[in-house]
Amino acid sequence: MATWQADFHLRAIEQWPTDYRERLSRFLPRTKLWTSKVEVWGADDGDRIDVVLDEGGQPTEAFLRVDLRNWSDAFIISLLDFVRRSGLEIESELGSKIEPTRAAFALALRSSPAFRFVDDPRGFLDRLAPEDRDDS
Repeated sequence: MATWQADFHLRAIEQWPTDYRERLSRFLPRTKLWTSKVEVWGADDGDRIDVVLDEGGQPTEAFLRVDLRNWSDAFIISLLDFVRRSGLEIESELGSKIEPTRAAFALALRSSPAFRFVDDPRGFLDRLAPEDRDDS
């Protein structure tokens, strides 16, 4: 995870749709990985969805990363449409459910550490550094 990426979980309310691969490929390019237990769409340092598969090759959950350096309305709209039409839920890293609406998701993005970093990188890093750091 890059500091500018906000992380979320995608969980199925019942089960993942059988055509989830085609649906995801409509708005993110599929990426090849060395493992058959995870399928990936998007870029390592950009918008990305990792789908975790069980032993039978069925999706169990997914991890979502949103690149806040280049906030893409088209990506957000497509993502939220995918979530709603696929019977999925969005959860924050801490497990809070987020309604799949633009307003609720934008609020979750703006509340993330990634947004604080993108908004003020120096201030964000300064808050992480020890007080007795020598900047010289």
